[in-house]
Amino acid sequence: MAEPLQDNSGTSGPANTTGPVPSGNPPVAPGSSDFDTPDLDVIENRSLEDAPANPNLVIGSDAIDNPAPAPETIIDADQLHQRKLFGRIKLGGNFQLIKRNFDVYMIIFIVVILGAVSAVIYGVEKNKTPAPKNTNTNVPLSESALSEINNNDTQVGSNAQILTVQSAAVFNNSALFKGNLQVAGTVQIGGSLVLPGIIVTGETKLGNVSINNLAISGSEAVNGQVTIQQGMTVNGMTTFSSPISAPQLTVSTLQINGDIIISHHLVTIGSIPKDVPGPGIGTGGTTTVSGTDTAGQVTINTGYNATSGCLATINFITSYSRLPSVVISEAAINNNPPPVLSYYTERTTTGFSICSQDTPQASTFGFDYTVIE
Repeated sequence: MAEPLQDNSGTSGPANTTGPVPSGNPPVAPGSSDFDTPDLDVIENRSLEDAPANPNLVIGSDAIDNPAPAPETIIDADQLHQRKLFGRIKLGGNFQLIKRNFDVYMIIFIVVILGAVSAVIYGVEKNKTPAPKNTNTNVPLSESALSEINNNDTQVGSNAQILTVQSAAVFNNSALFKGNLQVAGTVQIGGSLVLPGIIVTGETKLGNVSINNLAISGSEAVNGQVTIQQGMTVNGMTTFSSPISAPQLTVSTLQINGDIIISHHLVTIGSIPKDVPGPGIGTGGTTTVSGTDTAGQVTINTGYNATSGCLATINFITSYSRLPSVVISEAAINNNPPPVLSYYTERTTTGFSICSQDTPQASTFGFDYTVIE
């Protein structure tokens, strides 16, 4: 270990300005602010032996064992200038060392950032779904190809190609399309069109249509007149908002919610009911009936010993579902006024009876009847 430096002169005096200049360090001109930078390695490796000599300083072990009071050390101007110069050089060397280390770390940081950005870009590009390539190509049809098609059964092109025909095309024979047929324009058909089935989702305008069987599952709106040559069967409820004109209308059950306006005769048709003589008609008495279950005429010929009670019973062909209303009136026979008779009716769902309150005389009586449920 190097011994410390100590000043043993014990005296004070003016600074030594005439001392020798240490070797290896050239003097600096007074008042100069610039200096030549010595070699940094030389400055850093300097030892105490290279320090400027001072005759007033001694080195020994006594200074360590018996330290003396620190005297006032006098340093001349050259020594002070050399110490400042040595400190500046040392600080400059440290700064250059830090600068070199900083440049290395900055380069490493930039390389790491560039590597991370490259990895991100590579991952994004790798995960992108490539856009499907359009493999359809337009293939012009040459004259030789047309001639080859005309003479042979030849396949032209592939599934990935599109055949474009600029001019009009005429097929002298049948044309078979194994795939779907898409028409961008209007389709005009000069002959008959045979289809196993047709589905129309939009509006359709048809001129003349002949349909053997027509099944409509949804609503149907007909703006014009509909003519039906054969019969029409309607299973559900039918609503007509306008008048219906028909020469004959046959219905099983007719429900009318409004008034009935009949501008002509009301004619009923059907089978003739059955007539049965009553117990009050007497011996040899007879009855006849003409008409239907709805309306008709009854003729009663009373016999010998006729009595009060029912003279005739009329049995309906079809029974009513509930007790009907029966209206009878006495009618003249051959335009002769009828005899006086106090009559009344007895009703059931299967028929009605014409009865007399008193004993009728031997004569012929006529009655008209109307039955309404």
